[in-house]
Amino acid sequence: MKNKIKHIALLAVAMALSTVSYAQLRVSEFNAISNASGSSAFLDASTSSVYNSSLNLGKGLLYPRVDLTKFTFSYSGTIGFPANYPTRFDGMTVYNTATSGKAAAGATQGTLSPGYWYYDNKSTTINGGTWKPVGNGIQAMTTVVRDSITTPYIGQTIFNTTDSILNTYNGNRWITVGGGGTITFASGGQINMKLDDDKGLYSNISAVGFGNSTDLSIKYGNSLNLTGKNSGFAFDASQSGKVTAISATYTAAIDEDFGGTLYVQLLEAKAGSTIFTPMPGVNMAVGSFASVKSGMLLHNYVKGLNASITAGNRYMIIFYVKANRATNEDFEGWAGGSLMIQ
Repeated sequence: MKNKIKHIALLAVAMALSTVSYAQLRVSEFNAISNASGSSAFLDASTSSVYNSSLNLGKGLLYPRVDLTKFTFSYSGTIGFPANYPTRFDGMTVYNTATSGKAAAGATQGTLSPGYWYYDNKSTTINGGTWKPVGNGIQAMTTVVRDSITTPYIGQTIFNTTDSILNTYNGNRWITVGGGGTITFASGGQINMKLDDDKGLYSNISAVGFGNSTDLSIKYGNSLNLTGKNSGFAFDASQSGKVTAISATYTAAIDEDFGGTLYVQLLEAKAGSTIFTPMPGVNMAVGSFASVKSGMLLHNYVKGLNASITAGNRYMIIFYVKANRATNEDFEGWAGGSLMIQ
């Protein structure tokens, strides 16, 4: 009995010394390395075909699988001291299994998705950090799911399965990655916005396309029925996005004896429809004038717009003028400009 106790005591001492000597574990090709404590790597579990008997057989590290919506930090003693997790779990990495939602402990960058997440905690409290996806991996989701993210972070990028495009969050809104562009328009020839003193202060509208234009015998209004009229200047949207800026320039062709304001407006019609309505937020005053002189130039540019473009719908750019008084004059000239869509 005494010998048994003696052997147990010696084993305990040996284990304690081993813990001191091998505070870091280094096992390379199944061989324990005695100088592991002096290595920068705390664990070397590399292997080779000599020990695996196959070139295809390797070893990987399986991270703890955690549902961060249910996970809470557990510890004993007073945490934050040098001997008891002084960083308060800063840098802790897990494989999250939750498909949505927020972490139960600490804040969450964006919305949880399956994959590797790490805890970024530079605070002085356990729950003062933020769970962040490793590498900010791209998630696939519909437009509806994307818009339901309550706290997207700047630079967050998703694959939009509704429109098959990449979206990234710029701190204000979701924009298309690499899919945006500028749509330029120009009347080509001269447009003529007719005014009639018996029909109010608004002129007839002129539709402007891509180097061509037409004058329509219809005044600007809340709803424009172009059935049977020339709606061929409308263009179809191949993907959804946002109108973020508009620019327009107008050069008057002849002198006119009235004052007013020239406007440019983007109209929208549902797919297959010829009923166009003005898009809120994409109506810009190109310029105001007291009288019209030949060669007079009007120009304006507005950015920071956030008007939605829907894939499949039709869009048309029109110009019209609002006179300061009733008149039978015409407003003739050349128009052009551009739309920025992201």
